[in-house]
Amino acid sequence: RDTPEWAVTMGEIQFARKEYAAAAKWFLQGEEAFPEQTLPRLEQCFEALGDYKLAYHYACKQRK
Repeated sequence: RDTPEWAVTMGEIQFARKEYAAAAKWFLQGEEAFPEQTLPRLEQCFEALGDYKLAYHYACKQRK
C-alpha cells in the first residue's frame, strides 16, 4: 500500500468524492512515478481548493 500505484488509485477515489485536499496528498505521493496522470489532477485539486498559485505551478509543470 506504499506504492505509487496505490497512491494514484487512492487519489482518484478521493477526487471522485470531491475530497480534493485528501486527493492532492495521494497524488503528490505518486507524482514522480506517474506525472502524466498526477500533474493534471494536482492542478484540478488545487484549483478546486482555491490555491491558484499551486494550480498554476502544476499547469506549468505539465508543459515541461
